[in-house]
Amino acid sequence: MLIAIYQGQFALWHRYFTATYERYLKEQCGYKGAQPYWDWSIDASSTDHSSMAVFNADLLDSNFRFGGFGPYVNVFLDESPFNLIGRMGGGCVQDGRFREGQFFLNVKQRKGKSDCLRRDFIPWIMNYFGCYSLVEHVLSQPDYTTFARALKNIPNFSQPNIHGSGHFGIGGVLGTLANSALSPGDRVFWEWQSNDIHRRLHQVGGPVVPLDYNGANVTLDFEINFGKLALNATLKKLLNPQDEVLCYVYHGL
Repeated sequence: MLIAIYQGQFALWHRYFTATYERYLKEQCGYKGAQPYWDWSIDASSTDHSSMAVFNADLLDSNFRFGGFGPYVNVFLDESPFNLIGRMGGGCVQDGRFREGQFFLNVKQRKGKSDCLRRDFIPWIMNYFGCYSLVEHVLSQPDYTTFARALKNIPNFSQPNIHGSGHFGIGGVLGTLANSALSPGDRVFWEWQSNDIHRRLHQVGGPVVPLDYNGANVTLDFEINFGKLALNATLKKLLNPQDEVLCYVYHGL
């Protein structure tokens, strides 16, 4: 997963993974709705990195929606691998539809065991990494390679990036290395494509070898392989979310 983040196919890998997740929700879990999207750049503060307003968004309503974060707990290195400061929780989510006892996480658990959903809000990351000026910077990129690079930026916390805002600003499961595939990005990707749709539905790029921007680039026939989860798909087939492989749209965009 960490390797894929800094390869050229990542934005399209992520798009396919998220669509596959939604398909399983519908086919195996009976889910009838659409997949919600939270644009937290609307709620993030560009002037106060300690602001908690971003966590008061309607989506995190404690009664009817996603709920908040769990109580503060000390965590092991594999639960907080980057040892980030300013964390506020880390325990099991206590309210909302995904609270402890109502939602069970089975990924990377021993057979017959499950865990709760954990969140560990870090305000400075949500506000500093998630503010709208950074979204504007990503959307202003002239081609796929520079867009994907701006989305992820560099692999440390000395510079902000919008991809890391959801992972580590929400934290908990999203902030681990193994269980956090569902992170932000695809709606921003589609918004960027829509700004020059005819050209950007046929454009890919970026390194085959992670972070090697002077080396070989991925091409349209580069293939995404999810094993048993989904059929292999070329990047060309994933560039248009409205085509037959993905078949979805974003309302309000």
